[in-house]
Amino acid sequence: MSIRKYLLVAVAFALTSCEKKDNIVNSENLDHELNQDTVRFSDLRNLFRNQCYSCHSQANFSFTGLNLDSYENVMSGNMNGSVAIPFKPLESPLYTKCTPAFLENPSLYNGGSRMPEDNETFFDQYPEKLELIYDWIYFGCLE
Repeated sequence: MSIRKYLLVAVAFALTSCEKKDNIVNSENLDHELNQDTVRFSDLRNLFRNQCYSCHSQANFSFTGLNLDSYENVMSGNMNGSVAIPFKPLESPLYTKCTPAFLENPSLYNGGSRMPEDNETFFDQYPEKLELIYDWIYFGCLE
C-alpha cells in the first residue's frame, strides 16, 4: 500500500472514530437533558389542587366523572374517555381544554367550557402552568 493510500485510510479511520465518539457523547447528553426536563404527576398536584379540585376531585366529583386527585384517576379518564394521552398533548383534553384555542372552536375538544371553568383566563395569566401540563403529557404522563 502506498503511503498516500495509507494516510487516506488512517485519516478516514480517525474521522470515523471521532464521529462515533461525538455521537456517543451527544446521545448521553441528550438522555441527561431528557431526564432533567421530565415532568412527573407529583409536579402537577398543587396546580390540580388549587385550580381543579373544586370540580374534579373525589370530594367534589364532576358530572363527567373526571377525578384529578390521583395519578390512577387521571389516567382512567372520564365518561368521554382518556383525558391524558401519553406523548400527545394536542390530543389530550386535559391540555386542550385549558388552551386559548379551546375558546376559538370548543367543538373540536368535545365541547364544554374552557378549564378551569371558574377562572377561564387562569392559564392566560400563568402560561408556565399550562406548559407544565403540556410537558407532563409530552414526556409520557409519568407517575
